Amino acid sequence: MNDNSGQFIVGIFVGALIGAATGVLIAPRKGSETREQVLQQTRKMQQELQAEADSIREEFTSEMKKRAGEALGWSSDLVGKVDEKIKEVEGRLSDMQRQLDEADSETP
Repeated sequence: MNDNSGQFIVGIFVGALIGAATGVLIAPRKGSETREQVLQQTRKMQQELQAEADSIREEFTSEMKKRAGEALGWSSDLVGKVDEKIKEVEGRLSDMQRQLDEADSETP
């Protein structure tokens, strides 16, 4: 989810909360009824926000697992390539050592 869609969702919830609060406050009801309705609307918004937060958390977790898997695959490939290069260098060093030993044994 990109930053703009997250901001849009927050904007929708804030707008809904403001609209609900305004509607409740200007409606002709007793104070206790108004407080109860505000409390109910607040609980409803809290549940909706919690559901959205859970959804975002799940999406984030899923994306991080995917990226971690990709990084693990990439690092495994890199380790394999480095291992191949090390073996190649070791082989060259062995060849050079053998050539030096041969040259040393040929020298009187």
